[in-house]
Amino acid sequence: MKTLVAALASFVIGATSSVAVAEEPGGEGHPGLHLLLKAANLTPAQRLQAHQLLKAGWVQQRALHEQLETLHAQLADKLASPGPITAADLAPLQQQLAQLRGQREQQHTQTLLQIRALLTADQLRQVAQTHEQLKSLRAQMKALLPAPEDLEPLDGPMRMLDR
Repeated sequence: MKTLVAALASFVIGATSSVAVAEEPGGEGHPGLHLLLKAANLTPAQRLQAHQLLKAGWVQQRALHEQLETLHAQLADKLASPGPITAADLAPLQQQLAQLRGQREQQHTQTLLQIRALLTADQLRQVAQTHEQLKSLRAQMKALLPAPEDLEPLDGPMRMLDR
């Protein structure tokens, strides 16, 4: 059971290590969560409860995102300021950023656990099966495509530094 929760959380959280926010209520949300909930074949009552949980979670995520944006702006201001700057000068902001990211992850995991609690044993088995199939597909795609480090560099932000 812990493995399924961890897998569901990592699958859904996936790309949230950068500053990302759950989509607004009524939107598609995270595609991984959407696919797994589709696989669970929720009842209308479960869909309503899941929507309410996601909406409440989104409100909390939005508040954390705004705080993160403020801290990122402060960090950018410090980095762009004239004069010397050290890692020690940035440490308090980095600590605040890490704390907020941790809060965001805890809140997101709590929402996922609340949604997971809505599912029956059969629905959980179906989610687990779908999750395994998606993992297999990702592994197949990875085997078919070259590793990022094997790709030729493209024009992009880092290329501008060469000019």
